[in-house]
Amino acid sequence: MDMDISDFQNIAIKIKDLEIRIKHLREDYDARVVAITPETGWPGKNADERDTAKARAEAADAGLADMREMIRAYEHDLAAANGEMSAFEIARREREWQVRERIAEALQAKGQPSEALPF
Repeated sequence: MDMDISDFQNIAIKIKDLEIRIKHLREDYDARVVAITPETGWPGKNADERDTAKARAEAADAGLADMREMIRAYEHDLAAANGEMSAFEIARREREWQVRERIAEALQAKGQPSEALPF
């Protein structure tokens, strides 16, 4: 993987942007649920019936369905961006160990002991 610091920065920015978008969509979702809540509360004789009425109303609301779809899409994009970041970190650590190995080899060639590598 050949990435430079600008790639790392772009991925970090993308992750933050997606996290903020998801947060705002969830806030909008919650506000929409409040907006569709009847003034007298959800109908039903007990908590289970009221929860069912609320769930049915949420499922029937097109705006909420659109928001759920957008949240899932952003969560998918966020997972992919986090995967890219993990891959970048793995490649970066590998390069660091390669540099340490070269330093140790150079010191050994000069006859000086090195603590740069654990082996």
